[in-house]
Amino acid sequence: MREAKKILIISSDRSLSDVLKFCFDGWGYEVIVSEDPVSDISPIKKASPDVIVVDVHSANAQQLEVCRLLKDDFLTAFIPVITLINKRQLRSHLLYIKQGVDDYACVSRWR
Repeated sequence: MREAKKILIISSDRSLSDVLKFCFDGWGYEVIVSEDPVSDISPIKKASPDVIVVDVHSANAQQLEVCRLLKDDFLTAFIPVITLINKRQLRSHLLYIKQGVDDYACVSRWR
């Protein structure tokens, strides 16, 4: 039997995290949720996720620094980082996260 892929969700929005966890669990992924701002990537290295999803809407500029930190580190640079961005604020958020993000998904209605 093959090992489940790990997804790390970084979001301080509890309801969004719960929905994403429910969906990914249903698709057979192992889901790790981090609600706290991430300034130290050591726990991410230890967890070794296959993909990281960052909720930009609930993050501030300092929390988004994790994207750059991950790409600057040899052990985590290969992990795809996907951000969730409010469609209405796409332009401003993309300027914040121009480094370290592999892809993004727009959400037209957040709540």
